[in-house]
Amino acid sequence: MKASGIVALSSMELNSGLTAFADNQSDGSKSHIERYHRYDFDTKEESIEEIIVETNSFTDGETTAGYFPNGKISDIDLSDLYAIIGSNDITVVDNPTATPYCSTVCLQITTNNGGTNYGSGFMIGPNALATAAHNLYSIKEKAYVKSVNVAPARSDNSKPFGSENVSASSMIVSDSYLAGTSSEDWAIITLKNNLGTKTGWLGLHWQSSNYSSSQLVYAYGYPSQINGADARYRMCKSSGYIRSQTSKYLKGDWDLTGGFSGGPLVEYISGAGYVAIGIHKDGSTIDGSSYPTSYTGASLEILDEDKNLKRLADIFTKRTIRKPEPVTSVDTPSEALALSIGEKAKVDVPFMAELCGKTEQKVTEELAGVIFRNPVTQAWVTADEYLSGNVREKLATAETFAANHPEYQVNVEYLKRVQPKDLNASEIEVRLGANWIKAEYITDFMERVFKTPSYYIGSSIKATYSEISGAWNISGKSLDRSNPRVTNTYGTMRVNGYRLLEDALNLRDTKIYDTIYEDGKERRVLNKKETMLAQQAQEAIRDAFKQWIFKDLDRREELCKVYNERFNAIRPREYDGSHIKFVGMTPEISLMPHQKNAVAHILYGNNTLLAHCVGAGKTFQMIAAGMESRRLGLAQKNLYVVPNHLTEQWGADFLRLYPNANVLVATKKDFEPANRKKFCSRIATGDYDAIIIGHSQFERIPLSPERQKSMIERQIQDITFAIAEAKAEDDGKSFTVKQMEKTKKTLQAKLQKLNDQSRKDDVVTFEQLGVDRLFVDESHFYKNMFLYTKMRNIAGIAQTDAQKSSDMFAKCQYLDEITGGKGVTFATGTPVSNSMVELYTIMRYLQYDTLQKLHLGHFDSWAASFGETVTAIELSPEGTGYRAKTRFARFFNLPELISLFKESADVQTADMLNLPVPEAEYINEVLKPSETQQEMVSSFADRAERVRNGNVDPRTDNMLKITNDGRKLALDQRLINDLLPDEPESKVNLCVENAYQVWEESTPDKSTQLIFCDLSTPKADGTFNVYDDVREKLVAKGIPREEIAFIHEANTETKKAELFAKVRSGQARILLGSTPKLGAGTNIQDRLIALHHLDCPWKPSDLEQQEGRILRQGNRNQKVKIFRYVTENTFDSYMWQILENKQKFISQIMTSKSPVRACDDVDDTALTYAEIKALATGNPYIKEKMDLDIQVSKLKLMRANHTSQIYSLESDIARRYPAEITAAKERIAGLKADLAVAKPLLEQDKEKFSITVEDRVYTDRKEAGSAILAACAAMKIAKTEGQIADLGGFAISSRFDAFAQTFKLTIKRQSSYTIELGSDPAGNIQRILNALASIEKTLPQRNLTLVQTVGWNWAKKV
Repeated sequence: MKASGIVALSSMELNSGLTAFADNQSDGSKSHIERYHRYDFDTKEESIEEIIVETNSFTDGETTAGYFPNGKISDIDLSDLYAIIGSNDITVVDNPTATPYCSTVCLQITTNNGGTNYGSGFMIGPNALATAAHNLYSIKEKAYVKSVNVAPARSDNSKPFGSENVSASSMIVSDSYLAGTSSEDWAIITLKNNLGTKTGWLGLHWQSSNYSSSQLVYAYGYPSQINGADARYRMCKSSGYIRSQTSKYLKGDWDLTGGFSGGPLVEYISGAGYVAIGIHKDGSTIDGSSYPTSYTGASLEILDEDKNLKRLADIFTKRTIRKPEPVTSVDTPSEALALSIGEKAKVDVPFMAELCGKTEQKVTEELAGVIFRNPVTQAWVTADEYLSGNVREKLATAETFAANHPEYQVNVEYLKRVQPKDLNASEIEVRLGANWIKAEYITDFMERVFKTPSYYIGSSIKATYSEISGAWNISGKSLDRSNPRVTNTYGTMRVNGYRLLEDALNLRDTKIYDTIYEDGKERRVLNKKETMLAQQAQEAIRDAFKQWIFKDLDRREELCKVYNERFNAIRPREYDGSHIKFVGMTPEISLMPHQKNAVAHILYGNNTLLAHCVGAGKTFQMIAAGMESRRLGLAQKNLYVVPNHLTEQWGADFLRLYPNANVLVATKKDFEPANRKKFCSRIATGDYDAIIIGHSQFERIPLSPERQKSMIERQIQDITFAIAEAKAEDDGKSFTVKQMEKTKKTLQAKLQKLNDQSRKDDVVTFEQLGVDRLFVDESHFYKNMFLYTKMRNIAGIAQTDAQKSSDMFAKCQYLDEITGGKGVTFATGTPVSNSMVELYTIMRYLQYDTLQKLHLGHFDSWAASFGETVTAIELSPEGTGYRAKTRFARFFNLPELISLFKESADVQTADMLNLPVPEAEYINEVLKPSETQQEMVSSFADRAERVRNGNVDPRTDNMLKITNDGRKLALDQRLINDLLPDEPESKVNLCVENAYQVWEESTPDKSTQLIFCDLSTPKADGTFNVYDDVREKLVAKGIPREEIAFIHEANTETKKAELFAKVRSGQARILLGSTPKLGAGTNIQDRLIALHHLDCPWKPSDLEQQEGRILRQGNRNQKVKIFRYVTENTFDSYMWQILENKQKFISQIMTSKSPVRACDDVDDTALTYAEIKALATGNPYIKEKMDLDIQVSKLKLMRANHTSQIYSLESDIARRYPAEITAAKERIAGLKADLAVAKPLLEQDKEKFSITVEDRVYTDRKEAGSAILAACAAMKIAKTEGQIADLGGFAISSRFDAFAQTFKLTIKRQSSYTIELGSDPAGNIQRILNALASIEKTLPQRNLTLVQTVGWNWAKKV
């Protein structure tokens, strides 16, 4: 026998174009998922996608029906079927158009190098055919063929069914085959025309058990030759028996040659006719005989980490895609509203009316208070949208419209209910430099406190503020020279009070420099003494301003009004995503409520920050939001920018959640210079649901040169203004000017480079991609964005222009332009890691227009409104001298800042979510220091003393070095000197003991552990390090070396993936790593049972990321242990205290509760001399100091409450009480007058009753009541309100309350009385009379109110 080969079908891989196969199925209840490469012959574009078709998964022995136009099972006599074993039985098919031959296709293939090949295929649907993948793609050349000509039932030059060049259609090839797995040698071609309706197509069959060795099987195709003769265009057949079978292969004894590849392996089944059971793949010779191999179609299997079968894919047991179920009718307008939001992403009143079968007017009336008409846009919106945002501004607008359009009165009523409580002066903190304070007030302050002469103040000496540069200026600073308050009380001999005030307004730290000459060169040196004196005077000015600003009642009220209108006007929106349908999402995954709400925030809100804790499911939220945006038409193309090493994981997660999504995932190779243009072109021209690229790849897609030039020119213009102002103030010598000049030169160089570049036509720019929604995962990597500020060397402010952050900002600005501020979503578990300053950076990315509107576009304006800086003279960390270090000491007016922040931020913390994560047992291992450690800690105090006194060369020793040595000593004394002994009670040894014990206890479950150590990472130079020490000690205790791994040894993405797989499977059971290498994006939680903190990280975010590896969904352990190792009386205890303080601060921001009005900021720096001294001496006052700090905080709160009461009483006495007294007196007078008129009406007989309703007099109460109801109904139809009746001089007016769906009557003479109308006519008349009767009861209450308001003594006078 000759070598030949064929492949078997288990569940044929199909794409969305293969609807024919789906149509063949008797039950469309199952789906098939696989990852494929789609290649388009026309555009030469390739995409990777996971495809789902609603089809049956094959059950054992199942057959799907084929189709042939003549309706016959066969055109040939069954007696013609035969098998000749042992000799060549290939014969020519005499009538290729007969059933079932007619479904076999001849392929004429143009190769990549221009040659011609031939192959076979067979129709499996109207426009789909199956073939072998090697006919279409060369693994060796890694290239697709140029084109394919398809000719069914061809016989020499005769093409009875015509032919088609597959030059503008697609083909599908298995991802595994392209990766080099020849066993996946199958492909599907989607044709432009429905050739299958002419030729018919084969049904499909598969069975798991061995085929009968007596069952005859046939192969059809176009061999290259028969017995040496050319047979390329002649259909041939062969027959034989199946000799062996695996899950993917059938092997038999057919006689097949080259050219048969891709042809069908066919079996005759009684009642069904001919069905395909395989695709010819290749042939091999076994025991001297030829056994062709058939591919069974990739049976979907889930493999374990060792590539062994774990289970069959979900397709075989359950639905993997949710079928859309359109709703055509609902019962209530509320249901219609939910559907409208879910399907249209808006309140579509006509659509809702059609759904519930009611008129549009009836729908809006029933939903009054649930939906509102926006008076500006005239569009209907939901209550959560309308009653949020700047509600003060909305109320003013609604009141303006309601004055002439009564239908907007309901808007006014509801907006009044959600107005934020006005803050009083004691709750608002005002700082010098806040741009919402009038410049005139600063001038008044100088006159009052500095006693500036009247002939200077307001003319020669005055304060001004520039909106362009955000700078304050005091003119005439040097005029008032003889004023002791300026030169002594609030100034010094070197710098006067006006200059200090100006610096304070501009948030600048005043520094005094002396000019010295060395070697004939001029050099400026900081004068420590004069600088400290100047700062003391500046602090006196700030204190005086705080005491003065709210003293005047009129000024206090105006400032409170301005602050409330500008900052205390925002009501954050609460988003509800419960109505979202998530069409296309797998039904096996259900999003949690907080995830649905976050998706709603992204869909219906503006730019969004998903500030969710580690493990909250941010990935699925962004995927779902992107897919819903596409479905609802809110976005056309979604771009996901994720950490480089997570692109493939993101792609897998995307297809797990939306198996039918069309996703393009970038690889490292795609962004190599040679491939970048091609890949970007695919993004631009492809209709993808999502494009997933890495952070560094995103940066390589440029904005157009025109846009870049425009942005740089605008920056240069802004900085030029600022430089001019700074020079005018500082004679051009300040450090600020030099820094700005340097920045300007950098910008000019960038602009020059852009101008010099000739436009490259082949560069695809970001704008040309067509992206209109951007998702950025782990967005904290972009926090170092350069901010122009007059402050320099501020902790938390980036001093350099990070290219990737500037690029991200520019692209966010572009998306804001084209989407109206709705196109960007950031996600991070740690939005604030060190300082509140990071909030401003986030707001600048996502809320740029809001900042501009609030006049907070300049960082200095934002900082002056919400933060307070302090400047201290301290040693530089390098010990090279003194420096004036400015840092944010505290932040205030926090509730307003957080309300502003939460317009974009969706905050979810672990305590808010109650996620199904393991319960952690925290074990604090506190160790006593060794004698050597105690001695060395004491020596740090001496070292710090010498550094402070300048007795040591800074290159030899400095405060930063002392701090690092202190951290090393706390970890292990051998890090200071490897000759020191290995203390048995050290942290390392205790960690080893604990790790071994946990390893031993959890061996049956193969549980794993993490050991975090940021200091002393592994080295290859043979020097001592903690990592190697830990491993060697664990091995010595009996743990196999291969079960202990270092993250540092996995130095490539492939090695890292393999290592993580080993940890997940329990092959590697102890993993050591550092925060940067083993933090965000590491999913190895499956078996983690314990985590060890060998040293203390600097930032809370580092700690959160570390513990987020084990406290994560997907961990099979219900309880886990977290060990923290602390050495007493070393830097350890202090570092953990710093970390706790930082976390308390960040918790003020990341909370669902209302934050305190002010909190202290923290900053990571080297420890100060005082801190080191206290630690070295074991000073017990450290704890006492912390207790005192708490008491001081309480006293400050009490003082604030006392001040609040004083301000409140002052305002009451001056404003509120007089107004309330006047109002009460007027009300009492009105009640008395009304009572005099009402009494005769109430005392008269029933027969004398008389009321006028719409110019008609009624004496019968029931008739009068009916007339009133009719008049009210008429008012409602006319959508108006007004007087409808008169009762003895009391005017009665009607108004319809849309929310309560009732009529309200207002009875008015001098005072007003409101009642609710009922359905009983006579009863309504009685209600009117009861209201008049209540006047007599109300009058004593009003008198009592007056007494309570003004006090008994005042009441007597009144």
